Amino acid sequence: MKKKILCVLLIAVLLAVGSLNWSKVHVARALQINLWAGTVLEDEDNHGGFHGDGFRWMVVKFKKDISEQLAENDKWKELPLTQNLETAAHDFALFPDDLEVSEGYYYFRDRHSQSTDPTDDNQLLGRNSYNFDLAIYDSQTQTLYYSETDT
Repeated sequence: MKKKILCVLLIAVLLAVGSLNWSKVHVARALQINLWAGTVLEDEDNHGGFHGDGFRWMVVKFKKDISEQLAENDKWKELPLTQNLETAAHDFALFPDDLEVSEGYYYFRDRHSQSTDPTDDNQLLGRNSYNFDLAIYDSQTQTLYYSETDT
């Protein structure tokens, strides 16, 4: 009887784990915020190859504004983006051309091996390779745009 119960529990756990959106888990960890109240509208990831180069793109729509959650998180900054991040976003086409966000927050993390401060974007554009995360949250539309770049 115990084996039967354990087997049923194991199957239930496997089914629950299988239904998780692992991309959402990855992005939630990267951004250090709760994404579970949001609905994923777009989710693309083309990382691959020997070095794992590629881009990840995710758009998450929320029913309620999460600005308060972001304001309490010291990793998130109030818009506008810095000049370096504007340039990177444009040069890498990280966000749709028609995306204009005037109210909200942004998150930046420099994951490059030469980075001494992952929150500082001053050295971002002076390298031969790029490894960083950039997210923008639009308070007016309650939409999060996430981009992960690895070159």
